[in-house]
Amino acid sequence: MLDMSNRTTPKTPAKREIQIGVRLPQSLVADLDSYVARRLADEPGIDFTRSAAVRVLLSKALAAEQGGVK
Repeated sequence: MLDMSNRTTPKTPAKREIQIGVRLPQSLVADLDSYVARRLADEPGIDFTRSAAVRVLLSKALAAEQGGVK
């Protein structure tokens, strides 16, 4: 799994966002971490976190479910 201990959380989000929490099986977290690692390797210099990955993947899944991939 990725070492996320050095990540910081912004004190004030740019937009009003709702924070949610979910429990995930360890295998899904491992898959998520692999996705984050691939994105970081593909695009050096970006700051891509688990949270960002969840937002991207959830947006894509919902768009696909609604019939139009983003």
